[in-house]
Amino acid sequence: MPVPAIPPELVEAILKELPPSDSATIPTLLACTLVSHSFYWIATQDMLWSPIARSCWTFGRVPTYARLSNEEDQREMKLAFPLQQASRQYILERIAARRTIKRILTRHLEALLAEPSNKIPHVLAIAELGETNAMPFLDDLAFMEDDELYPDDWLARRYWARQA
Repeated sequence: MPVPAIPPELVEAILKELPPSDSATIPTLLACTLVSHSFYWIATQDMLWSPIARSCWTFGRVPTYARLSNEEDQREMKLAFPLQQASRQYILERIAARRTIKRILTRHLEALLAEPSNKIPHVLAIAELGETNAMPFLDDLAFMEDDELYPDDWLARRYWARQA
């Protein structure tokens, strides 16, 4: 039995309802690009990605590839950015790389908080990510006002985010 065609306007309206700040929105849109040509066309429209970009980055910063000295971080960075070209797919890849960059940053921030000494390598690793990649996350931590996300160590996180 053939599946009835869904009008593009309806698909567009449904995809517009995805919450931009939800972590499942980006994978959902990327999965939609694989359904068919018409879904690809709808799911790659700027009107769907602009709110996601605004919710993810301040001042229009989009993650970029950076060479890192830590081997584990460099492996993750290469996995996050397999394409190195200026195509529409590369732009979608950069948006999806946000999670990897946040994971690298969080790992070094956790190490900063856990180790009583030897903090310099972790600060340098955060600095290596570059302003474009690290600042949106660090800004969120540096200017947080409450302790809901990190009840035990929010003040230390805020301090190290400002230092980095």
